[in-house]
Amino acid sequence: MRACLFATFCVVAGGLAGCTATAIQQSAKSASSCLQDVKSSQEGQILYAKLWASDATDTEAKLSDPNPLTPTERDALVQVHNNIISCRQIIFSDDSRSAAWKLPYWLDYFHRSDAIFNKLASGELPIGLANKLTIASAQTTASEPDSRLTALNCRWVANALSCTVPAQH
Repeated sequence: MRACLFATFCVVAGGLAGCTATAIQQSAKSASSCLQDVKSSQEGQILYAKLWASDATDTEAKLSDPNPLTPTERDALVQVHNNIISCRQIIFSDDSRSAAWKLPYWLDYFHRSDAIFNKLASGELPIGLANKLTIASAQTTASEPDSRLTALNCRWVANALSCTVPAQH
């Protein structure tokens, strides 16, 4: 996510007229700092030990974990999600002034992230599948549904995450 934010702010920096490089660097730093603060919080450390963080802590085990989050991890998930909303506001604020064309893509991405959050918070998704969906969501554009998700018995229907449990034979 940090790399995505960095790239976003680099593109934004090239398109702003009349803004100083210092202001752009401060905006990028604010969004990155916000995300880093959330990740390094006590709840973030609990959560990102299991969830995909797009950093060096990610392992194959995170993609194959068949268990749902524990109640303690679900509580941490809710707190982290609430804190990340302020980071989203920084992105919206910066992009609405400088790159309004990106807003629909951010909104779609955040909507998909929220769908995964809801399924994780309710205990409906195992951790490994949630991590795979998180990766797929980050790679999927608003206009291009990801057919790879059907093999996981989860699919995006418009902007809603629909998962089914395969029948036991």
